[in-house]
Amino acid sequence: GSPFISGSALWVTKADKAQTKAVTQFLAWLAQPDQASTWHQETGYLPLTAAAFAKTPADYYKDLGQWHDLVAVYAKPAPPTGQGFRIHNYSSIRAKFHEILDKALNGNQPAVTALKLAASEANKLVKQR
Repeated sequence: GSPFISGSALWVTKADKAQTKAVTQFLAWLAQPDQASTWHQETGYLPLTAAAFAKTPADYYKDLGQWHDLVAVYAKPAPPTGQGFRIHNYSSIRAKFHEILDKALNGNQPAVTALKLAASEANKLVKQR
């Protein structure tokens, strides 16, 4: 499917070859049906794979209202009109975000200040035509 992603995520930035290999191994482990099913159940996030959804016992959803049906919707392919969204100036926003994030990660700017600045700059760029 094509859920609108928001909230927490796993990010990898500027990794060397060894780090990239380790991240790849971790993500491969996490995507295994047993691991992904446990992750889904422990975090409440959408399952990472259809196999993880299938491995999640039905009784997990018994006290969660219509959550099972909602999660099942995301297992279906998205219609052509629902395969994502576009943000005007996205490439500029991404570049500005990385520039500001690098300053924070290098200790040149407090994290909260950097995030507020990134949001402000992104809002300006989105409005530009």
